[in-house]
Amino acid sequence: MGVLPCARRNCDRIMCDRYSRKHGYICEDCYQELLLTGPQDIEEFMESEKKDVAHLSQWTDQLDAEFQVR
Repeated sequence: MGVLPCARRNCDRIMCDRYSRKHGYICEDCYQELLLTGPQDIEEFMESEKKDVAHLSQWTDQLDAEFQVR
């Protein structure tokens, strides 16, 4: 298994497991940011600057705890 770098501009994460034939690999941080920012042009997102989403993961954890999958 080789290095699987995130295809988002200026993201230095590697060993990404999500893959798109059109857009390449995406790390979990960028994927979570994409999910949390809502519908948009994916190509434009992949060219955008990576944001710090650590604080958003706490919100995601809170929502996951509140709205459990049945």
